[in-house]
Amino acid sequence: MTKPRLFPLVLLLFAGFLPLPIVTDLSAQNCPYIFYWGTVQSRFTFDEAKGQYNGVINTSLDEMSKAIDRAPRMWDGQALQPKCSFRLDTLSVKSDYHNPDLYAACQPALLTFSKQWNDTMVVVLHELLLPDGKPGVVSIFFSRKEELRLFSARDRQNSGRLPLNTEGRIMTNNDAILQWSTERFDANAREFFTIDEFWSIVEAEPLLFFKDNRILRPDAWAFTLRTPSGMHQYPDNPNKEKRYTLQQMRTQLRNMESELREGTGLYFYTWDTSSLNNPPRMDTISIPELFRGGYPLVQMSDGTIILAHEYGRIQVANIVIVPDGDPRLPVRGSQRKNFKLQWGQYTSDLLAVHDQSFEQIDGSRIHAQRGYSGSTHIYSKAQILNILRDTAMVKDGNGQALSPLSFTLELGGKSIVVHDGICPSEFLKHVERDLKPADQLAIRNIIAGNSDLSFASFILEVRSEDSKSLQYPSFAPLNSPPDQQVRLTGASFDLPAAVIKLEFHLPEAGEVTLSMNNIDGSVSWTNTGQYVKGANKVEIPMVSGIAEPRIITLTAHGHTVQQQYFPPK
Repeated sequence: MTKPRLFPLVLLLFAGFLPLPIVTDLSAQNCPYIFYWGTVQSRFTFDEAKGQYNGVINTSLDEMSKAIDRAPRMWDGQALQPKCSFRLDTLSVKSDYHNPDLYAACQPALLTFSKQWNDTMVVVLHELLLPDGKPGVVSIFFSRKEELRLFSARDRQNSGRLPLNTEGRIMTNNDAILQWSTERFDANAREFFTIDEFWSIVEAEPLLFFKDNRILRPDAWAFTLRTPSGMHQYPDNPNKEKRYTLQQMRTQLRNMESELREGTGLYFYTWDTSSLNNPPRMDTISIPELFRGGYPLVQMSDGTIILAHEYGRIQVANIVIVPDGDPRLPVRGSQRKNFKLQWGQYTSDLLAVHDQSFEQIDGSRIHAQRGYSGSTHIYSKAQILNILRDTAMVKDGNGQALSPLSFTLELGGKSIVVHDGICPSEFLKHVERDLKPADQLAIRNIIAGNSDLSFASFILEVRSEDSKSLQYPSFAPLNSPPDQQVRLTGASFDLPAAVIKLEFHLPEAGEVTLSMNNIDGSVSWTNTGQYVKGANKVEIPMVSGIAEPRIITLTAHGHTVQQQYFPPK
């Protein structure tokens, strides 16, 4: 069964530990649904256990305020759906592409509700209707700060807001060092071990050495197993009653010996509650909206709130199993480095990664760092073209640009090597000509100076536009002769005057309602007036960007016609 992606809050809660492995979300690759609200958007992943789609949005308060001006939409993989609905706290939000008044009626309550938001909140949208009938949930994070506020089930009942300090009292390897067998697990520890070395470590007696000179023989354990199918925690949600003794953990590992193959990663944790003088003072609080299984929280006496199973937890050892003679065996944690990929307005960090690769007997290369897929960044086509016209660079932890730089750009099965950060003109033309909404441009195989970063890939996605089949023809009724049809006959873009000159035909004089939608579905202009029989002309203000297509809708004599028009290139 495919494991769902851990939400960003979960990742934040692990901040400060030795780098955790990156989990590739296989479900996301096959899920076509994308939620749009103005310029903010979220691609869904599917949680098979719950039969529910989950999405995450990271944005700013300012961007979210602008989003409320636009009607939310849902992309089904081929087109934007005309209708969208969800619940936000007690508010029911609905939109209909062909009935702008429906969403307009929701906006006053949304604006009032949004005034409660601040940059330490997480807002959860519930009961999103997906095209296949299954429910969707979207969590909106206003910042990546380590202090967040959550809308939990209890919050909604009490109308309170619960502060969460994600640093809490979670202890890290800076607080204690594990001596296990002949290995000392500190910041300089080895990370790669043969299977024989692994068992010699597990069967030995561990000791924890603290900075305050205490020594502890730990007997409360949990571990996370990383396999090609994802991450698995043992025991699941390890509260005080469920944690393993050392012997129980050894037994569990022996029972799953067949899974401990080359490439398997293990991350060991233990607990030290004796040094914490502030025991929990509040009942646990479950937040099922954000965590699979609803991991409970506890509040400390100083007001800090942390995951219950994190109380006094220490991550003590990271072990990756490799074959005998593997060239990565000498690699140590102290060799990890920081890098930043910067290309125009696009930036992405590689933090605490190994930049070494080793040639194997068959000529292939093996990396000390396991594969990493950066989060997908979504831009308009114009923004992506501006990025590609700039010069890309990779900087080291000191901010120095590394040279020479090369990497591969891929789009729609076509790829090209970029040297010195300059995109070749022929590929730029290919992108300008063929890049379509929802397409993804991949950056792979990065070599920067003496650093091999080809374990990492980064994705730039084109913001999906409204390319759905139009709901109405450009003339109606279809079975009438042309002079008896309501027809849109043409439109021209007068760029200097910033107007669109629209032409249409009426079989009889009468009232006509015209509206213009931007490609994202937002209504940018509407007007109702009396027009004469036959040919008519009207000038429509462009309102928004001159380079964007428009959808014009005309309603007259009980018929609605619609046409999409494109500005000159």
